[in-house]
Amino acid sequence: MNSKEFVKELINTVSDEYIDTYKHIYSSTLMDNTIKKDPYWLDALTFYQSLSQKDKETLFKIIKQTTIDTTSTILGIIDGPVSLDQISGDFMLTYTENEKTVILSGDLQDEFLTKIKDKDKSQQ
Repeated sequence: MNSKEFVKELINTVSDEYIDTYKHIYSSTLMDNTIKKDPYWLDALTFYQSLSQKDKETLFKIIKQTTIDTTSTILGIIDGPVSLDQISGDFMLTYTENEKTVILSGDLQDEFLTKIKDKDKSQQ
């Protein structure tokens, strides 16, 4: 695996599968006694169920953009352009398979944002 393959799979997981999972959870979870005892899920499902279909679609667009922004920030930390307070060292992301180690970090954030942008253009 190289950095381009890693970013492609990351996008599939973060922006596609992750959002589909959330959609399924919110649309299929029933408001039962277990949910009613969990303040987070009770509030979240009550809110979700109160939304119109258009507002539900908007909510998932917000969630998707939040996951993209968060992933980009984390990749920026790994690559180096984004720093963490109180940490002065460098991070490195590596992938090891069959005793071969490949350094993935370096341009992950740029690659991720470019592929996200290209994907959005192709879906319009």
